[in-house]
Amino acid sequence: MIGVLNPAAMRAATALLTRAPKALTANKAPAQVTNRSLPDLPRPLPSVLSQRHGTPGFGRQDTMTRINNRTGLAATSAPRTGPACNAEPLLHDAAPASPAAELLHTARALYAEVVLAYEAGKKSGNKSAGTADEARRYDALQQLANMQAQAREQGPSMWVYLSEAIPAGNCDELAKSVVVRALQQGVDSGLLYLGDRRGEQTVFDHVAALVAPDHVTLEQLPATLTFDESAWQNVLIVDPWAELVCAPSEYITRYADTMDAWDAQGMQLMNLRGDLVRPTDPSVNIGNHEKTFDRAGTAELKAAVKDHRNGWRSRFIEKQWKIGS
Repeated sequence: MIGVLNPAAMRAATALLTRAPKALTANKAPAQVTNRSLPDLPRPLPSVLSQRHGTPGFGRQDTMTRINNRTGLAATSAPRTGPACNAEPLLHDAAPASPAAELLHTARALYAEVVLAYEAGKKSGNKSAGTADEARRYDALQQLANMQAQAREQGPSMWVYLSEAIPAGNCDELAKSVVVRALQQGVDSGLLYLGDRRGEQTVFDHVAALVAPDHVTLEQLPATLTFDESAWQNVLIVDPWAELVCAPSEYITRYADTMDAWDAQGMQLMNLRGDLVRPTDPSVNIGNHEKTFDRAGTAELKAAVKDHRNGWRSRFIEKQWKIGS
């Protein structure tokens, strides 16, 4: 999968854009949004604490039900007390019954916020629902390349803005959006990197987000293949790209279940070689790839959130950076 558009993936995306059908590219000058139409930054994000308990304003209940259904959530409104995966509705009338339930509520509310923003944009450039979906995927690849270029030029603080808007997103962009939103709301969060390098070549990568309670230090999480280590027991994984919120001990199995479901729907995924393959293909499955806490990437996002609070918006507006739409 494409997390960050690395050189190999960028070449594949460029090749796809180059050979895109004329119907997709003719008279298609990318629209530009100037600072005159930017949202008021930093805009207040929906409150996790209020919205997950059903306070009006987060979104219609039918939208929440739809997200519940697509991730296999139960219909009951009774909160659970353990860090089980995808086990309860997003909104509740009562407060969580335990710290573990509190963390699960928080993780799933963050997931919902990101999914709602993601689905309003061009979505993923590495997911294809067939020929009829290629125009949208082409637009998403263009948007993702633009986002990556602007982030390189503007610096990590750009991801704070992009995390609010999510004009397009693969696993990397969606995970960063979860982390940024969590940090802005006082929840400890970081990036989970799943990767496999053979020599100088990256043959697989995937990115998800981690959320942790106050007593857990994410930097102390060990590298793992199976999440069997006790240090992983008190954190949760939020992976909007794979439609998952779960305990690490369930992540590998739940991820495989998602791939099976997507395969049954006829979906295809683009791997790092730029090939569209079935979701069950080994080149896009997390399998036995090493899973690590991304210290460097997380540190960049934490610094970006802090910089954003200290006036990044004014510098952004002054330079009139343009965001493709």
